[in-house]
Amino acid sequence: MHGSFVLASAALLCPLLSPGTDAPDAPDDAALLAAWEAADADLRREVVDYLDLDLSHQRTFQLDLSRWVVSAMGVDPGLLDEAREPRWFDPQVHAPKQPIPRQLLEPDDPRAVRVQRAMRAGLDVRAIEPAYVYDWGQRAVVIAGDTDDPTRRFRAALAGLPREFDLVEAQVLAWLDDGSKATVLEAFGNLYSDRDGRVYPGITLYEAWSSGTSIEMPDVDTLGLVHSIDDEWDRWVAPVPERQHEALYGRIGSHFVPARHHRGLREALALTYLTAEPAYRDGYTEGNTVGFHALWNRRSSDPRQLVEDLPAAQDWAEFLERVNADLADTREFYSGGTVRRDALAADQATLRRRLVAIMRELEVLPTEDDH
Repeated sequence: MHGSFVLASAALLCPLLSPGTDAPDAPDDAALLAAWEAADADLRREVVDYLDLDLSHQRTFQLDLSRWVVSAMGVDPGLLDEAREPRWFDPQVHAPKQPIPRQLLEPDDPRAVRVQRAMRAGLDVRAIEPAYVYDWGQRAVVIAGDTDDPTRRFRAALAGLPREFDLVEAQVLAWLDDGSKATVLEAFGNLYSDRDGRVYPGITLYEAWSSGTSIEMPDVDTLGLVHSIDDEWDRWVAPVPERQHEALYGRIGSHFVPARHHRGLREALALTYLTAEPAYRDGYTEGNTVGFHALWNRRSSDPRQLVEDLPAAQDWAEFLERVNADLADTREFYSGGTVRRDALAADQATLRRRLVAIMRELEVLPTEDDH
């Protein structure tokens, strides 16, 4: 990775006015989604395959970044391992005096839906489920869904993102993660369960603790965490008396908060890699956007360089304060962030317009002449 990824951003603002793009009154997302849902499977496949072919001949800052990451991975994405099966703490191991059997609920079980809805209200859930994800415990990029799903590819294009956006984000995370919180994040990667033994699909302990909702924690989960992270088996034993809860939860919190600072910062930066103004989680807001783009720009958008600048978890707050100070005090740092953000916004708009043009060409949408 060279400085060209810094300089390219200013030059690539021009495609906004390039010939062949759609008119400013292009359909909104709802209209495009309705047209997509009305199309049959063959036509949907034709749209996204045509778009991929079209984009393969295009050069933008965003597409160049995406291609560079995939190339630099050094492995065929199709050969990556599948994501692990969902896992949860075994009561026979972690709470043998309270061996309440675990029951994994079906995703559409009303009880699972209710808990997911409550917890995800406190999280910014992504509109596009990624097919590639980063496993924080194993420190590996893995396949978690259908990488060729036409609807996922369509939704990515609708957001102005290339089909491999999730692969890029996952690989960026792999480069940004130094593994210092792998043990903690592996433990918090277990699924959340309640005191009656119900295990909730799609909600890890990390997400439950990040949600900001009041949750019940069975002894098997609290003890599973301290057993896995600290190898501490003697201080607390199930059933844990109430007088010991404060110390036990304090111990767990002392691990979770730094791990969340570590993971959350890196996830926010990875979201900002290809996206001008992403929807963040873990407390990050649009107020962080220019600073994150400025960090990327200063390091030529190379995650293998940016990782050297990232703080240890205990220095997280000071790091964010320093970024804000640099934005206020250093014009070059601030302008680098705004130019990078604006370049990606232009590229996202261009990609979305290509999607609209192809949908019209294939008569998934009416052409402008039909109005």
